[in-house]
Amino acid sequence: MKNKTFNHEKIEFSNPNFGVVTAQKYPDGSVKNFHEELEIKYYYEGNSAMMIDSQVFALNKGNIVIVNPYEIHTNVNIGDNNGKYYLIILNLDFLSKNNILGLDLRTIFLYNREKLVNFIESDLEVASLIERVCLEVDKKQENYQFMVYALISQLLTILLRKYKSTQKPLLGVNFLDKNVDMIAPA
Repeated sequence: MKNKTFNHEKIEFSNPNFGVVTAQKYPDGSVKNFHEELEIKYYYEGNSAMMIDSQVFALNKGNIVIVNPYEIHTNVNIGDNNGKYYLIILNLDFLSKNNILGLDLRTIFLYNREKLVNFIESDLEVASLIERVCLEVDKKQENYQFMVYALISQLLTILLRKYKSTQKPLLGVNFLDKNVDMIAPA
């Protein structure tokens, strides 16, 4: 039996009070990662593959991938035409700070154990919002943080309405609170 190792990835946010990381990139590496943050990718060119837990997804232009908190995932490079994607990594506390609406991602994903589907074949509305968030963060125009907050609120509302999974995550918050680093070798 092969020794499987998983990397508990520590996501670094340049501004801890603004828990969003965005990028425009190619798939890289084959390390199996997991982290608490929500990860959203929109593939806008080429093709690639990604493994989430034990499921492999073939990815093409227009596909959207969602990695829920604590799902083990890795990019899989295929051929010479690796896909390019927009990436959003979202701290679960991003919307909870000073939020009069009470939308709390930590409660939704960890305590209520909700989960989003991992693969969306095509959704132009969702793709457009992902692209707009990444461009806003990249350009950093005046008051861009207000715009990013509004766009992410809209994006998450659409995802929770249209793409909530019927399958619950295997791990509940009681288990996760004890010691997350213990699940890596499991």
